[in-house]
Amino acid sequence: MKSKVQARKTDAIPEIYSAISLMFGRDTDITAVISELNKHGIDDVRIRRPKNEASTYLDLAVVRNECFWELNDALTKMFSKVENCLEELRNITTKYHGEVYIDIAFYQHG
Repeated sequence: MKSKVQARKTDAIPEIYSAISLMFGRDTDITAVISELNKHGIDDVRIRRPKNEASTYLDLAVVRNECFWELNDALTKMFSKVENCLEELRNITTKYHGEVYIDIAFYQHG
């Protein structure tokens, strides 16, 4: 069990979520996009289809709510997951008329 001092110290460190989000139109062949991503070693892909948007999002290189003092550390970890295939990501996104976003969220507890 944590002491009060340890709990306060842990609660003070923000949790950061970050991901590379590829956005495509609903008519895009998402199976083909994922297949191409898999060919380049990107296997952990989360599909999101918001109800009120005509888009499909593929989230990859996700850092899931990890504790970091610096955003740069979270982004370094995220990009390290795809650093060998950034050009391929760009080519796939261009081929399927998509857009790339960096999704970042901070959570501060306590």
